[in-house]
Amino acid sequence: MRKRSDAERNDRAVLEAVIELHAESTSGAPVSADSIAARAGVGKGTVFRAFGDKAGLLRAAMSACAEPVMAQLDQQIDDDPVAQLVTTVDALLDLKVRHRRLALALEEQGAGSPFDATHYEWWFDLIRTHLIAAGAESVDFTAHLILGSVRSDLVEHLLGTRGWTPEQLRDAVRRTTKQLLLDPT
Repeated sequence: MRKRSDAERNDRAVLEAVIELHAESTSGAPVSADSIAARAGVGKGTVFRAFGDKAGLLRAAMSACAEPVMAQLDQQIDDDPVAQLVTTVDALLDLKVRHRRLALALEEQGAGSPFDATHYEWWFDLIRTHLIAAGAESVDFTAHLILGSVRSDLVEHLLGTRGWTPEQLRDAVRRTTKQLLLDPT
């Protein structure tokens, strides 16, 4: 059954409000439902109607941010598997940097293990595919290590607490990703 157009419009407004308010936030704490409703121009009940609870709302907002990035990567064609891997990890890191407060709020809300996070399996499979094409060993473990290097809490710690710039973080993640491909023997 298709949703009414006003319900679809409200859902979009709620997701936009969640994304905007977390971008404006100075902490990783989830923003209040009252703030979301006010920004979206809807009643508080509308905030959760389509998403169930706060964790569902945060997951939907993060998915809305990730899906365009994922669609672009699905179109990526490069003959160099290492370049593809670096492009993929750069895109994921950029997503986490751009939406770091939202990602932190999702983690803080108790949305489960990072391994159960929205789209983790998709990112894991894509990185794993690039690692296989690059001839890497211990592919599954290496894919998890790479994904661990862009965890939201680590990104926030390095950018927020340690004072790194996004460029320093990107360079460190790129170098480490490439180092993981070196022959250990």
